[in-house]
Amino acid sequence: MAKNVSRASWNTVYEKGLVDVLLEHKDNPKFKSQNGWTVEGWNNITNKFNERYPLAHYSKQQMQDKDKELKSHYKAVRDSRKESGVGWNDSLCMIVAEPELWEKLILAHPKVAKYQKKPFPLYYSLEALHEGSVATGDLNFTSTQQMPPPSFIPVRPLNAPPGGPLAAPP
Repeated sequence: MAKNVSRASWNTVYEKGLVDVLLEHKDNPKFKSQNGWTVEGWNNITNKFNERYPLAHYSKQQMQDKDKELKSHYKAVRDSRKESGVGWNDSLCMIVAEPELWEKLILAHPKVAKYQKKPFPLYYSLEALHEGSVATGDLNFTSTQQMPPPSFIPVRPLNAPPGGPLAAPP
């Protein structure tokens, strides 16, 4: 039997509040592992958020869903900013682009459509929260690509006297 949980009604204050609580917990390995938030982390985040916003009464699942949504919007805006011809208004936190370019952006990143005439004020907070943990593909390569050879760093053998010769590369 499913729980009778009312639909979460998020507003900008609650969204910012959630991101602020997430940022407070971000660097604690007890709450966030390399693969994401821990169960204890989500429980703590949910409790802390509901203490700050007692009228919200959001469940852990509702917060996880909102975090996932915000992260996907952040990634869409971040990737759109990298497109050729796209500008960024730093003070408004808005993408700036010509109308014909917006069509291409929305095709490539459908979630960015929401921000065509609307700012994304959580962008920098979400960047601080997710960069370093969001896959970008920048380090992606295939096994057939030629990699540059590793640079040679001379090493002195453990039993060599100081000032003696350095070991040759293998």
